[in-house]
Amino acid sequence: AKAIASHCKALTCLTISGYKVTCPHNDMSVPEYCRTVTDVTIGDGEVRADGIFAVAALYPSLMSLSIGDNNNVGESGITAIAANCTTLSSLTTGKENYIGEIGAAAIAGHCKSLTLLSIGDGNHIGESGITAIA
Repeated sequence: AKAIASHCKALTCLTISGYKVTCPHNDMSVPEYCRTVTDVTIGDGEVRADGIFAVAALYPSLMSLSIGDNNNVGESGITAIAANCTTLSSLTTGKENYIGEIGAAAIAGHCKSLTLLSIGDGNHIGESGITAIA
């Protein structure tokens, strides 16, 4: 990844697929060299809360984030994204990521620039999460 990242300093779109992102220590090459990333797509089951914390910390200027199904980012992961990536205009979270009511409220409270929000089934946002977003 370092060989690619060192030559792609203008990279704006990053897709993570077939590569487990569990913590920021896996491979820091892309974040180290590619600070211009504004669009991240994460495939199904590719990341957990630790990986989402890394995305939130490394790419605070994200404009678009798409998280596939079954990543189980949890309330804490999506709250980190919402708090650190306040410039998001597009946020998609697939099924079974368990963002919960707290995560939904964090999105509503921090992501004021959203023009597209898609939350899949099984995220357990509940009535209070729906109310916060509305």
